[in-house]
Amino acid sequence: MRRDFSPPPKKSKKRLYIAALVIIVLFVWFFSTKKGSEAVDKSVSTVIKKTQPDFPVISTKGLTDTQKSMLQLVKQEYDKAPKSYDMTVMKYTEGNKESWCTDFISWIYSKAGVPFTNPNSGFWRIPGVLTLQQQYKDAGTYAEASSGYTPKLGDVAFYIGAQTPDNSSAEHAAIVLKVDKGIITTIGGNEGLGIMRIRSESLQANISKSLVGFGQLE
Repeated sequence: MRRDFSPPPKKSKKRLYIAALVIIVLFVWFFSTKKGSEAVDKSVSTVIKKTQPDFPVISTKGLTDTQKSMLQLVKQEYDKAPKSYDMTVMKYTEGNKESWCTDFISWIYSKAGVPFTNPNSGFWRIPGVLTLQQQYKDAGTYAEASSGYTPKLGDVAFYIGAQTPDNSSAEHAAIVLKVDKGIITTIGGNEGLGIMRIRSESLQANISKSLVGFGQLE
């Protein structure tokens, strides 16, 4: 029996090209839609969750209602493993692609019922670290890191200097979760490679990372 090794008809090749083109177009369309974007965000968040520590166990004994609300909110957001600039981060920034550490803090404070007031816009979101720091100073609720003040859950830690936890700028802020035996635990947005991160280090180690002071919650 003689085998036919001749190439397939041109019509068959044309059909293959058309099918491949349709698949490529559908693939591009899917990942350009909101559904596709959310699928990518979810995949990235899953990877981040596997490399991040579990949310710390924090006793609610003695906490105010505002602190309890903040604790619930930050845990809820941490579980989403947000990363620049996924859907969760864009919620904090109201759609702006910017350094989002204080956007995250502003969002938490607003949802907890103690919103900031931006001196420039009058709105709840304060995207500038120095602007937020100055607001605490003007209100008389700011404590220098060297003052001996022990921060509490909900306070804001400010980092100003050459080395900050976000590794990309000289200004950063994070929310204090607890201080235990000289170890401070914070949760900060836009840290490391643009993720939300929980850090537990000595106060002295934080000072070496440009910790300058605390904005007091209440």
